[in-house]
Amino acid sequence: MPDSVGHISEEHLESYALGTLPGGLLETLETHLLVCGDCQDRLEETEAFIQAVKDAAVLVSGEPQNAWRRRLADFADALLAPRMVWSAGVLAVAAGAVWLHLVWAPSRQASSPPVSVMLQTFRGATDASVARAPSGRPLVLEADLSGLPHNRHWELRLVDPSGRRLQSFVAESGEARVAVPVLSGLDKGEYWARIYARGQSRLLREYALLVD
Repeated sequence: MPDSVGHISEEHLESYALGTLPGGLLETLETHLLVCGDCQDRLEETEAFIQAVKDAAVLVSGEPQNAWRRRLADFADALLAPRMVWSAGVLAVAAGAVWLHLVWAPSRQASSPPVSVMLQTFRGATDASVARAPSGRPLVLEADLSGLPHNRHWELRLVDPSGRRLQSFVAESGEARVAVPVLSGLDKGEYWARIYARGQSRLLREYALLVD
């Protein structure tokens, strides 16, 4: 995982930010991040770029096609100007977002914007407030952070009832709430959404989510 100078490679940083890093490497990477300021800074840059591309995918779904084509072109120019070389993983995210707008977005129904889902705190097996969401729809999961230690960098993990991790999302928020987009939607089933301080393994809060 380390490169020639002992830092995390770009490939593994991007996989971590995208939530696709193999489980066997996750603990080693997060341990290194705890003590390496350089890799923390590089991770923030990578996450900022990926998040910006994700945000582009939910821009103005009701605009005429030529209008959002121009906006995407301006967005791409602004992103790529400061940093001309990106590895294949991050460029794939950018290409995916552009494809989403240029190919898929014009054909989707204007009546299907992202659904906002407020996640409720889990307080016990017999007293759980289960959030509900429609399957197959883009979602914005909003998690209440009130009462948690102050932190700006968060990770939300979606797991199945057995605890197996399905997706991970990173976000920044100085408020008492954090929102993450799930653009691909979710299949029907039961899920748990878990909140962690980014780079930490201690579970801070858990929410029940039913997709039907």
